[in-house]
Amino acid sequence: MQLIILDKSYIPFGLAVASEQDTIGEHVFKFGYNAAVGNTAETLWAYGGLYTWPTAAATMDITSSDANDTSAGTGARTIVIEGLDANYAEISETITMNGQTAVVSTNSYLRVHRAYVATAGSGLTNAGLIYVANSSVTHTAGVPSDLTLIATTIEAGNGQTLQTFYTVPASKTAYLTRLSASTIDASNAVTITLRKRELGGAFRVQERFIVFQSSFSSAHDIPLVFPEKTDIEVQGVAAAATVDTAAQFDLILMPN
Repeated sequence: MQLIILDKSYIPFGLAVASEQDTIGEHVFKFGYNAAVGNTAETLWAYGGLYTWPTAAATMDITSSDANDTSAGTGARTIVIEGLDANYAEISETITMNGQTAVVSTNSYLRVHRAYVATAGSGLTNAGLIYVANSSVTHTAGVPSDLTLIATTIEAGNGQTLQTFYTVPASKTAYLTRLSASTIDASNAVTITLRKRELGGAFRVQERFIVFQSSFSSAHDIPLVFPEKTDIEVQGVAAAATVDTAAQFDLILMPN
C-alpha cells in the first residue's frame, strides 16, 4: 500500500486523494450500466447501444421526456454538466430545466463527462429521461431527432449519468488502477473490453475479460497509463441474448 506523509503522519495514498489532502493526484471514478448488451459491441452506458464520439465542440441542448423536469416542477429543476472544451480544458455549468423544451448550454463541449441533478422538486430527482445533445438537433416531446448526437443521458429516477467512457483532460495523465464488471444473466457470458484512442490515433484494446453471472475486478498495482486527450471506453458483447451489464473504473489524474 502506498503511503504519503501529512503533518508527520502516514495515511494511504488513496485516502489522501479522495479527501483532497493530496494536492497532486485527483480521483476519477466512472461507472456505467447497459440494460441490454447484445451480441455486437455496445458501450456500457445507460442509454444503450454504441456511443458516438463527438468530433467537434458544440453547445448542448438539454431536454427531458417529462414536463415535470422544470424550474418549478416536481422533478429535476437544475442539473450540472461537466466536460471538456475544444482545447480539452475542464468546464462545467448549471442548467435550469424547462421540461420538454430545450435549454441551450452556455459552454461548448467537446466531451461531456458527467451530468447530474443538482436540485429537484417533491419527486426528489428527475421524472423523465434527460437528454444532453448537440444543439444542431430538433426535438419531439423532448427527444432529440438525431440519436447519434446525444452526448449523454440521465435515466428517469437516476439523477446521474451512468457511463464508462472518459477523455483525459489537457495537461494531465490518467493512471487506471482498477476495472471491474458484473452481470446477472444465467445463460450468457459477456466479453468486457477496455479500449483507448490517443489524440489523432485509432482505438485499440487495453484489456479484455469474460464475465458470466458474476463480477470480476481487475486491479492494476502497476497502473495503465493514458496520456492527455486520450479517449477511454468500456464495451461489452454478449454471447447470445441481451444481458444486463455494469462496469466501473478508477483513474488517478496527475499533472504533466
